[in-house]
This record gives sequence, C-alpha cells and structure tokens, in this order.
Amino acid sequence: MATGRGTEPTLVAWGLAGIPILATLVQTTLAMLETTLGMAGLQAVQSAIRSVAVFDEAAVLMWQSPALVFGLFVLIAGAWVAQGVAQFGRSNRDVTFAAAGLVSVLFFALYLGVYAPLFGSDVPTIQVVAFFAVPVLASGAAIGAALGHDWEETVVEAKSAELAELASELDRKRETFEEAYRRRIGDLGALEELAPNGVEQARRRRREFLDECEDLAADLDATDRNAADQLRAEAASLRSRVEELDPEGEVERIDDELRERVASGVRTTYGTVQSWSRYDRSYELVNLPARFREVEGEAFDSPVHVDRVSDVLLDRIERGEDLETVASAVEDVEDHLSKLNEHVAEREASFAETAQAAESDVETVRAKVDRFEGRVAARLEELVVEGRHGGTPGLRDVEDRLDAGRDALHDCRFDEAEREAEAAADDAGDLVVVVEFLWSVVGTVDHGGDRVSLPAGVEPAVVEELRAAFEDEYGATLRVEGDAVRIEYPAGDAGSGGVGAAADAGREANAGPSAGVARDAGQAARGATADDRADGSDDRATSARPEEIIDSVLFVLRELKNAGRATDDDRAELQTADLPESVATPAVLAQFERFGQRQTDVVESLDVQDDAPPGFVELVPKDGTSVERAIDALHERYQEQYG
Repeated sequence: MATGRGTEPTLVAWGLAGIPILATLVQTTLAMLETTLGMAGLQAVQSAIRSVAVFDEAAVLMWQSPALVFGLFVLIAGAWVAQGVAQFGRSNRDVTFAAAGLVSVLFFALYLGVYAPLFGSDVPTIQVVAFFAVPVLASGAAIGAALGHDWEETVVEAKSAELAELASELDRKRETFEEAYRRRIGDLGALEELAPNGVEQARRRRREFLDECEDLAADLDATDRNAADQLRAEAASLRSRVEELDPEGEVERIDDELRERVASGVRTTYGTVQSWSRYDRSYELVNLPARFREVEGEAFDSPVHVDRVSDVLLDRIERGEDLETVASAVEDVEDHLSKLNEHVAEREASFAETAQAAESDVETVRAKVDRFEGRVAARLEELVVEGRHGGTPGLRDVEDRLDAGRDALHDCRFDEAEREAEAAADDAGDLVVVVEFLWSVVGTVDHGGDRVSLPAGVEPAVVEELRAAFEDEYGATLRVEGDAVRIEYPAGDAGSGGVGAAADAGREANAGPSAGVARDAGQAARGATADDRADGSDDRATSARPEEIIDSVLFVLRELKNAGRATDDDRAELQTADLPESVATPAVLAQFERFGQRQTDVVESLDVQDDAPPGFVELVPKDGTSVERAIDALHERYQEQYG
C-alpha cells in the first residue's frame, strides 16, 4: 500500500506521462480502424494537427509500418497502466520501476525506429526537436513518478537510520547530564541535614530527567517496529522531544535552586554556632582552645573561626564553587563540631557527676534538718542551711558554689568549674556528716549515753554553737573533749534509769504537758538500754528493725566513704571506735553487714570484725567500680528501701 505523503505529486507525474501515450494510442487506433478524426466528427482537430508539418510527416511515416507502430503504442500504454497499478494500487516498487523503464524503452524504440527520418526531412528543426521531446518528457515523468514515490521500504530504512541517530543523541545528552551533575553538584550526603528539602528536590529532578531519557529510549525502540506512515509521524515527534532535552540547562536549574536552599541552611545552622548543655544553656565557644574554636580541613585554605564558618561557606556558594566542594567544606565543619561537642560533653559529664553528688547531699541535709525540732532545728537552720558560722559553709554556700561552677562551665573554664563542683561536693558531704552526727547525738541523749565520737568532718566550734540549744531542748550539756563529745546531765539526774531525766524535764518545760509522755518513753528506752547492756544475751542487742536504725546505718556509710577517700580507691576501712557509741552498736553493724553483702553488683566483699564493736569495717568494691560509687549506691538503696 502506498504511503500518503508522496501520492499526489507522483500521481500527477504519472498522469502527465500518460497524456501523450494515450493521445497517440487513440490516434493510432483510429488510423488502424481506417477512421480519421474528420470522420469521427473532429474535422477541425484533424485540420489543426495536419497543419503542423511534423505531425503530417509523422503520419506519413506511421503508415509505412502501421502494425509495428500500433503494437508499440499498445505496449507503451500497457506498461504505463501497469506502472500505475503497481505503484498506486499494490505499492510494488520493483514492478513499478520495471513498468516505467519499459515505457521509456518502448517510447524511444518507437520514435527512433519509426520517426528517425524526420531529421532528414524538410520539417523545421524546432518542430522535430519538439516532437522528439514527447518521449523524453513522458519517460521522464513516468520514471520521476516512480523515483519520487514514498516507498515503505525506503521510508522504514530512512526513519530507522533517523531513529538510530536520535538514540545516539539521546545517549550523548544523558551522559552530558550525568557528567555535568557530577561536576557541579556531586554527592549530596554531606548536605542532607543542612538542606534536606533542597537535596530531596535535586535528587527528584535528576531522577525525572533520567526517567524522561529512559522513556524516550523505550519509545524509540518501540517506534522502530512501526509501519512507514506511523514511523514518519512518530519519528518527528521523538526528534522534537530529544531536541527539547537540555542537560546542561537542567543541571544549571537544579544547581541554582539547590544553592539557594544550601545558603539558607548555612545561615540557619552556622549563622550562630552554639553548643547547648544539659542545663539548657549555651557555651561560650570563643573561650575554647584554638584547636576547638578554629575549623581546619582540606576544603579550607586556612583555619576558620567557628563564628565565621557561615560567612566563608556563603562566600563560596555565591562565588559559584561547585556544590561538591561546598559539601566537602560542610563535612569538615560537621566533623569539627562533632569533636567540639564531644569535648564539651566530656567535660560537662565530669562536672555534672560531681555536681549531682553535691546536689544529692544538699537534698539529704535539708531532709535531715527538717527532722530536728525546737531550738536545735532553728539553730541548725542558721548554721547548716544559712551558713552563719564562719568556719563552716552552709547549704547556700554550696548552692552558690554550684552556680559559680555552672557559670564557669558555660564560659568553657572547665578546670575552674570542676574545682567549684568538687569544693561544693566536699562542703555538702561535710554538712551531711554534721547533721548525721548531730542526729546521733540526739539518739545518744535519748538513750542516756554520755559520750559520742567526734567525726573528722565536724568542727568542734559547731558543737559549741549548738551547746545552748541542746541544753534548752534536751537538758544536756555538750562538751568537746579531744576526738569525742562528752554529754553531761544536771546533778542528781545521773545514775541508773535517770541519766536523761533532766533532758526530759527540759523538753517538758519547753513543750508543755505532752512532754511527759516523751519523758516517760525516754526513761523506758534508757532503762531498756541499760538492761540490754547488762544482759548480753538479749537479742535486741544484735538486731533491730532496719527502718528504726536507718540514720545510724547511713552515718556508718558516710564515715566509710570519708575513710575510703584516704586510700587508693581499692577499699575502704573504718575503725568502729571512730563512730559515735550510739551508732557503733551490734544491731547497727549487723544490719549494715547483712544489707551490704546482698549488693553483689557493686560490692565484692563487706566484712565487720567479729564481736565488733570494738573492731573494724572493711568494704572492697566490685572490679570496675570505685569505692565512692559503691558506697553511694549502698546509701541510695538503703534510703530508698527503708527510708
């Protein structure tokens, strides 16, 4: 089947070739039938033809061989008709060219064989030339119609070559895009956190371009198998699509959009470089050593201060440096900030561990101060909380030190911060020792005791400051004698069962009629204690409810911790003689030993010398655990379990 595009011109050419062929065939046929145009009613036409000398002479020559001339004209007409059928009906290229060739050969054979004598006749030369131009024009039109026709094989071959060319062009543009993208944008991993939306958009645009290339390649492959007329139409559309691809322009658009996003991310992220602590405060990074406050890397020509990172990166972006180089610089910055934050976090953790210990002791002191009553409680508030005793810092002093330590920490004066935290922790620990010691004094008075060992962390002046309060509240006089505190009661109140009577009387006078109940209970307790000491077989001497002796056990832990600080941190040992008598009791030491030996995750061994007191207490922590941490764990667990 013929294609549609070249049908009309070639049909006209074929028709023009047929005009002389059909005209001469008709005339020859009429002549063979011995019929003239005049007899057919066309006298005027015949006269006009015979008036032309060349036509008149040609008629004479034709009659010399009428059968030959007629036969040749029939063959020429037949060949012409066959060409038309083959070309426009069957689209048979070979038959068409054969028929067109036959038309030409027969036409020239006829004219050269029959009408050649015209060249030697009296006919004007111009007419002879015009007469012989008829076969030339007819043959040319027939052959031209065949040559100019759009044969399917030719179209398919030509368009297939065109599609192959388009495929090569498509591959070239795809490679150009990939190369330009790699050169100008490259790997965006380092920019993902800085400009996540921009990176995602760039990657999406890249995928879209490559997907368009893949779709075009698939369409080119599918079109190559279509028919000629469809192939021609689709080839034009595909060429237009391929030509519209602008790889370098697309990369430039992606690059421009991504640069804007990256620049915005740089301003947001590095405009003010900050590192935040667990206290919700930022560090003064300008005070860090040069190795932390200046960024170095292959992407930077020279060290860049952390406060100028944003300016340097923005300058590179605006100067048009490829984004892969910018990403490398960002990666250097991130690596540096990671090291900076790691360093700051390490120093912060060291400070926080010490500060938390101090804060825990502060809470312990406040809780224990709240357990005292009367004038002793008021005086302790002044001494321990407010710190009105010149030689002993109070809780407010500890909290001020912690605040100063936090200020130094955030100014990046880490050594100073740790010194403040350590000093606060030491002061808070001493205050815990003070309140626990004083509570043991209260217990000793309640039990009628007359002596309490003075811990190393308690200044004798503190006892002197509390002397009047104890006399008013408990009726007992405290006097420091060397490393102990002597408790004296008013004359006449000493002796069996009456050692604490004056103290009871004092509290009764201050507290009113209800104090008699406390006094009676105290006397009963003191009597029981005296009986217990007289009868060693009483189980109460070596056992007690854990919650009843919680303060004494915690006091032992505190003293053991203080003793451990003087060792090489592999064990802690404490002489029971250094403990107040009201604390160093068999019941307290037995409960302390039982509880400690159960904490096998932090304690390797805990021994209390047989028949102590007197004797010693030794604690060995688990491998990888310091003495201080082991004792802190025991302190916290005992308080949570029994407090």
